Amino acid sequence: LEERINGCFRRSMNGKPLPPDSADMQAMVAYFDWMKNNTRPQDKVAGRGVGKVDPALKPDPENGRKVYARQCAVCHGENGEGLRNSA
Repeated sequence: LEERINGCFRRSMNGKPLPPDSADMQAMVAYFDWMKNNTRPQDKVAGRGVGKVDPALKPDPENGRKVYARQCAVCHGENGEGLRNSA
């Protein structure tokens, strides 16, 4: 679990990994253990997912390109191809 957490820090958050025996890492592991209590992967948990999207909202492809370039491309690549072995 610690390696998966650190993978998120390195890739998703473009940050630095936590030492496995650090208080911060142990707090993260404890939180994940708490979250999985009394739930199964197929359970519908409040707050999971992106929620409902208002159908009245109109897509804006140009804005989407800007958001992707700013927020997503660092991990997913310029065209969504991903960054294999970038960790």
